[in-house]
Amino acid sequence: MMPKQIRREGGSVNYLLLFVIILMAVVIGNLASDWIELKWVEHQTAQAISAFNDEINDAAQEQRQRNLRLQHQTQEERKRSPTGVKLERVCTDWMRADEEYDSYTTQTGREKHCTNYRKFIQSGIIPRSK
Repeated sequence: MMPKQIRREGGSVNYLLLFVIILMAVVIGNLASDWIELKWVEHQTAQAISAFNDEINDAAQEQRQRNLRLQHQTQEERKRSPTGVKLERVCTDWMRADEEYDSYTTQTGREKHCTNYRKFIQSGIIPRSK
């Protein structure tokens, strides 16, 4: 049995009203379906971005660790090199002299030669006197 609003007074069905009701139901159903699909895609995209960011962060952390290991290894090689050994010896000699004589000359000599040694270890560049 049809609701009274859809039937006319004479008993015939109001097809225009029925068509509008069905049309509205289809439109609302399509809109709801599109909204649900949009939310699903949004969720999947957020998960993919999060996973991508995690991978990028992990790769960057691994690269930083490799760079630090390589830098440490390079510095150790520079310390053991003939130039590194000589610069360290000169720095040590100036430190002993500064402890023993405690003068302006020994202090500036210690600062200069120990700075040269540290710069060589860090950069590999042999400092030149001016």
